[in-house]
Amino acid sequence: MNQLLLLTIIPLWVVVLLNVLLTIALIRKFNTQTDLGFPTIKPLKVGEKAPDFSAVTITNEAITQTAYEGKNVAFVFVSPHCGPCHDVLPVIESLKPQARQAQIELVFVSDSNLAETEAFAAEYGIQLPILSASQMDGNPFYNDYKVGGTPFYCLVQDGEIAGADFLLPNCENLAEHWQPTAKAHKSKLNLQPA
Repeated sequence: MNQLLLLTIIPLWVVVLLNVLLTIALIRKFNTQTDLGFPTIKPLKVGEKAPDFSAVTITNEAITQTAYEGKNVAFVFVSPHCGPCHDVLPVIESLKPQARQAQIELVFVSDSNLAETEAFAAEYGIQLPILSASQMDGNPFYNDYKVGGTPFYCLVQDGEIAGADFLLPNCENLAEHWQPTAKAHKSKLNLQPA
């Protein structure tokens, strides 16, 4: 009887030991990832050439990066299904005069299809330009600009990345790199909503 008990306990302890080892391995792997266990997507680097892209406007017109050549543009990546995006929309809209003064064009980029993007723009009264670049339809805009989530921005100046980051917990980082081109405004812009 003791031998039978011993023969069943030994394999049980081997299984328990393997389970502990696998758990430790998973914890170590998890610790090298982000809090959610997904690989960290590093934003585009400052000075890197802005990737080409294609999208459609809210009026269903095809648009590519060439439409923004020679312009400074802040792409604000949002999603109709993102609660924090809804919170930052009014703040971003209120930055339009400051962006214009700094000669920066603010452009929203939605990760949804055109119908959802149109509904989103109408529901929130978005006045800034908005592009639809649906990831579900295979548009690589978000991937090429290394958008790790929304709300996110990517500032392109002179065809190069001037800044890229998440817009939370506040929107101050969106315009931290804006430098007014008018000589009378040499300091950084005040980001308080108008």
